[in-house]
Amino acid sequence: MASVELMKAPPLSKKRIFLLIGVFSTGNNFKRRMALRRTWMQYEAVRSGEVAVRFFTGLVSLLYSPCV
Repeated sequence: MASVELMKAPPLSKKRIFLLIGVFSTGNNFKRRMALRRTWMQYEAVRSGEVAVRFFTGLVSLLYSPCV
């Protein structure tokens, strides 16, 4: 298993970012976010900062019911 430090997103560099990937998630999907960190977020383009990946986590409201 990779070190948690190695899986952290690199800081945004001062150079131009080629692509920003936003991943929408909820707080209870920790295992899924870790799976992304362990797999495709280890590519050199992401590690170098050329591609930035950021998770946007939110809460699921049980009171919300979408209109049908």
